[in-house]
Amino acid sequence: MIKRGLLGLTLVLALRACSSGTDTPAGGDSSSETPSLTAADGKNYAACDDGNCEVLIEKSATLTIGGKQVDATVADGYVQLAERGADGFKVGVSGSGGTGWGGSDGTTYSLSLKGAAGTTAVIVLSSGKG
Repeated sequence: MIKRGLLGLTLVLALRACSSGTDTPAGGDSSSETPSLTAADGKNYAACDDGNCEVLIEKSATLTIGGKQVDATVADGYVQLAERGADGFKVGVSGSGGTGWGGSDGTTYSLSLKGAAGTTAVIVLSSGKG
């Protein structure tokens, strides 16, 4: 019985010694940590007016895209853009997907994610004449 207790204690101490060099907080696992997200334009949402930007959004932001007011929201890694007004567009993207829409002036826009976690995302917006 004493041998079994000492063996168990030795095993616990050995496992603890092997894991003490990790950056994982006690009780947590590193896969659940929020990744660091950075964007070329930071939170400069005015950079999106020409239809080309890479911005960081935390929960929500108001963008101007091609002269139109657009509300951006982030929840559970999903980003939604919704143009203000009754006839405005509404698009969403998550994961590695992308989406697009067309403006009344013939401009096409595409939206993709550089990264997302929870209520924070980096969106990449690009445009061109179709």
